[in-house]
Amino acid sequence: RQTEGVTILLVVIILALVYRGPFLVAIPLTSIGLSLIVATSLVALLARDPEHPSGSGLGVFTTTRIFIVVLLFGAGTDFCLFFLARCRELLQRTRTPTREHFYRTIARAWASVHNAIVASAMTTIVGLTMMWMSRFEKFRFSGPIIAISLAVTLVVCLTFTPALLSAIGRLAFWPALRNGTASE
Repeated sequence: RQTEGVTILLVVIILALVYRGPFLVAIPLTSIGLSLIVATSLVALLARDPEHPSGSGLGVFTTTRIFIVVLLFGAGTDFCLFFLARCRELLQRTRTPTREHFYRTIARAWASVHNAIVASAMTTIVGLTMMWMSRFEKFRFSGPIIAISLAVTLVVCLTFTPALLSAIGRLAFWPALRNGTASE
């Protein structure tokens, strides 16, 4: 629990220092929180029954949740930072963005970063999945479980995060958004 708490606290501090805006901190935290809930629920569905340890399913160890939390908060923060920074960069080019322009900017930002985010995530997902070949059970099961969790985070960051930013609108960049433009 301490590791999870420290991880979350450090992510909040880093986001606050980088963004200096409450909504830009809340967007990644909400996305990562959602992905953590979905991923751990999915892992629970795929887990092997403790009553029948020789049965089918993935073996889940006490340290697995710590690995999931640390990796999802780290990778999820990176995915969101990359997308939100691109949104800010594109918004800075416009004097007074309309609502429609704001939505187009989100779409342009998503289009310009999603390939890099997917490639980054897939590299890690494939590497973690390869741990399935390990003989040591903790690695054999934890690798694929973390890979599944990272895949969930990837999907959330590519779908929910832009939708959440669209719902919040330009307010997301407050207080950095001045006179209709996002400033540093």
